Amino acid sequence: MKIIILIFITLLLLFSNTFGDYVEIGIGEYLTWYVPVYSTYDYSWTRTIYPRKDIGLSFDITKISYRTLWIEGTTRYNQKIFMKHTSDDTYSNGDYEDTTTYTKVYDGTIYWNGSGWFDITLDTPFSYNGIDNLVIYYQNHHGVALPEEDKFNFYYTYDQYRAIYKGQDGSFPTSWGTMCAYPPDIRLHYTISGPMLQLTPTEKNYEDVDVMHPPHKHSPSKILEVENYLSALLVLVEQTVINSL
Repeated sequence: MKIIILIFITLLLLFSNTFGDYVEIGIGEYLTWYVPVYSTYDYSWTRTIYPRKDIGLSFDITKISYRTLWIEGTTRYNQKIFMKHTSDDTYSNGDYEDTTTYTKVYDGTIYWNGSGWFDITLDTPFSYNGIDNLVIYYQNHHGVALPEEDKFNFYYTYDQYRAIYKGQDGSFPTSWGTMCAYPPDIRLHYTISGPMLQLTPTEKNYEDVDVMHPPHKHSPSKILEVENYLSALLVLVEQTVINSL
């Protein structure tokens, strides 16, 4: 006797309001003291483009992290971070930009110390659209230069200029900066919220399966494996087996 087994499943991807994770860009391979903070000047600004292909889906960015080799414990006041979307993949010039087209996501004090990943929780989450590239504009208004260079990790983009830096003593610089091919390593922490996502129906046809009659404990079985690549809970809520004699 043969039984044709069809399994119909309904999958629910459940969100308990929100879930969070991060996208990590860069592998800690190189060191720079220019971006994201050019700390050997009283004032500085840097801009970095992170391409969509490295970020992925749309989400709300709630926190960013930079990776450092070592920073002696320092407190920096009047640190400002802005974000915006862009269709540009790289920079063609080092022109200064005002912040009228940006969203301010952080304005406050940042304390750096030691090595590893350092988190900056944003005052205002930024809704990344998953379509364009992302620009992070860091402005250092501390007003006092640091005696030693901070060492941040970056990933080399060769002839693609994805970062710009500018430092100045005495006042905040509003002139052109220097383009470079070393955007700093970063983690973009995010949350995704919304209604439950229901995927239904999904059909898996196991075709003909030989079984003993009557059914025996040694009858062959089939295993349906469902793998979840997201951070939400994946639940199998319904399965139906249809026997066809």
